Amino acid sequence: MSIQKMGPARGWAANRVEEMSPLRRRWEDYASQSAEYERQMAEHKQQMAERKAEYQRQMTEHERRVAGQKAAYPRQMAEREAEYQRQMAEHERKVAGQKAEYEQKMAEYQRQNPQLPPSGCLSHPNAIACSCPKPVRPDPPVRPIAPISPISPTPPISPTPPTPPISPILPRPPMEPPGPFVGAEDIRHFEQRLKDAIHASERDPVRAPRQPDGFSRYTWFFKGEAVEIGVPLARKNYSDEQLQLLILEHYDRERRRFEKLKQLYKSDSVQQDSQRRERIPEQVRIAVWRRDDGRCGRCGSREKLEYDHIVPISRGGSNTARNIELLCEQCNRAKGDRVE
Repeated sequence: MSIQKMGPARGWAANRVEEMSPLRRRWEDYASQSAEYERQMAEHKQQMAERKAEYQRQMTEHERRVAGQKAAYPRQMAEREAEYQRQMAEHERKVAGQKAEYEQKMAEYQRQNPQLPPSGCLSHPNAIACSCPKPVRPDPPVRPIAPISPISPTPPISPTPPTPPISPILPRPPMEPPGPFVGAEDIRHFEQRLKDAIHASERDPVRAPRQPDGFSRYTWFFKGEAVEIGVPLARKNYSDEQLQLLILEHYDRERRRFEKLKQLYKSDSVQQDSQRRERIPEQVRIAVWRRDDGRCGRCGSREKLEYDHIVPISRGGSNTARNIELLCEQCNRAKGDRVE
């Protein structure tokens, strides 16, 4: 019938609860890893936010420097151009002053020497050369050096922009969830359901409760024992009531079988004991029959009479008339092996 006893129900239940402990520990490890992962992820996000904020600050500073350089370049050009114009005006003023001074000296010279001969001496006009003192002709003014055109300032060099932030290493995600969630509270509830089912199985067969991980076994409890329903029988889609009846039938068949075996082997032992027991002597049997007048010593019946030892042979009784009495079969069975 594919119904098999699995031993005491309490031991079976303790084993199932013990099987749940590793799964609960794996769930506790998973919860710990998940919490650590969440903490590392929060730290990772905070680092990313700080690096982005620092990058934005550096980019703002970079743009400010570029804008400052761009604004300073036209100003520097204007300053250099103004300096050049100032220097050119000073140069023109110097040239004009030198020219005016030269013209003044030349006018003075012409005034002092209105008509000089080629020799430059009025006393010896025809002489090729003479040693007379001659008026010194003023030298033409030396033109001052013009200022150099201003050099354009170097265009502003854009500063190197800051390096974008490098993303920190992402934390390793936790392992995959170890199946359905099983916590300490689930195991306690499962253990309590097992106890309730075992207690209720003293009257009728009760199906073992489903495990917290969702696994359902073909196990029933009855009379403090765990009973396993075989897979072939479980696949027949019997209802719980029908499975209860099958378990009761299995227990009833087993009970009848042991009763039959008990009667068989007990009767054999009785026969062997009777064979080994010493036969009551004939003269004792006659004496007891006459003494009890062929009647049961208890109810007075004359049917199915038996010789009974008042003290059983197994307890040291003897085969004497004093230890033997007549009893009917019913009274003898009712007395049993008691000493009265």
